[in-house]
Amino acid sequence: MATWTYDAATEMLSGHLTLPMPLGAVGGSIGIHPTVQITKAILGQADAKTLMQIAVSVGLAQNLAAIRALVSEGIQAGHMHLQARSLAIQAGALESEIQIVVDALEKAPHMNLQTAKEIVAQLHED
Repeated sequence: MATWTYDAATEMLSGHLTLPMPLGAVGGSIGIHPTVQITKAILGQADAKTLMQIAVSVGLAQNLAAIRALVSEGIQAGHMHLQARSLAIQAGALESEIQIVVDALEKAPHMNLQTAKEIVAQLHED
């Protein structure tokens, strides 16, 4: 479905996605759904062909991100790092504290919001 090529001479990475991508720009709830109307306005009232190109671009971006994760830290580790960051923010960590909380969460026996709140509280006690 996705094919990637790299041209060393131009240092260009190119992706090609081959799959059926039928999308509509008129009809059904498209004409009346408020979120769709806002989205169409943001996209400059894109036609069906443009919507398909945008969807394929998003698909290629997701595929490239997955490939990157597979060849680096791995999808699970990358996801857990993002989860730790999210928990740190939810627990009220300041911008300067987020990485400290993330590091502590990744070493903690339980990575959850309660643990993140305890870590943030300890930081604020110091």
